[in-house]
Amino acid sequence: MVELTKPRKFVSAAKDYLKDREAHWASKTQDIHTNSLNHLEKFFSKTLLSEITAENISRYQAARKKEKASGRTINIEVSLVRLVMRKHKMWANIEDSVTMMKENKDIGRELSEDEAHRVLTAAKTSVSRSLYPAILISMHTGLRNKDLRLMRWHQVEGTITVGKSKTEGGEGRLVPLSKTAWRVMKERRSEFPDALPEHVVFPRESCGLMGTKGTFGGKVAPTRRSQTSPSDPGILP
Repeated sequence: MVELTKPRKFVSAAKDYLKDREAHWASKTQDIHTNSLNHLEKFFSKTLLSEITAENISRYQAARKKEKASGRTINIEVSLVRLVMRKHKMWANIEDSVTMMKENKDIGRELSEDEAHRVLTAAKTSVSRSLYPAILISMHTGLRNKDLRLMRWHQVEGTITVGKSKTEGGEGRLVPLSKTAWRVMKERRSEFPDALPEHVVFPRESCGLMGTKGTFGGKVAPTRRSQTSPSDPGILP
């Protein structure tokens, strides 16, 4: 007697796929695809793998575009659908009918693993205490300079709300945080035990030359932070 295979939901299959790839992907790659699944899950939560069509994907692309996601971001998310369906021998059935989004080629390129490592290593040596966590969170979320600079603690609740939040109309875009980004955000919050919801996550810092009293030393170090004032433009990535 032939045993029938139980139909699988896309989200369950995708979670198993990410778990299987964990030992083979760099942590950044794993975080990127985990972040993609956070978005895909909202749209395909009840969808079986066998039910995904080119039309489903097109509607997903339209929905994400309406949320102001970039073509590059949407393509990365759809690529996870492709990887999961390819593993289950289903992608070939719809491949020719799927159209990927156009990407803005003027916004630069994604850093390689080595480049990202060198950028983060350099940021750790910066006198700015905001630079390293800001760059890492930007890498894992795609948030822009302005969004990072003006971010306040009431926007951070396991996700980051960008734009108008907590209104009756439910405005505001939710940006999921990867495990790494969430860990860094919690570490950041621990630096400000007295922070209020309206305080900024990356406050303005004052720096000075450290030395003995009455003299100038040769080491620049932060002296104080204003939790109500955001960092200056250009300080963050």
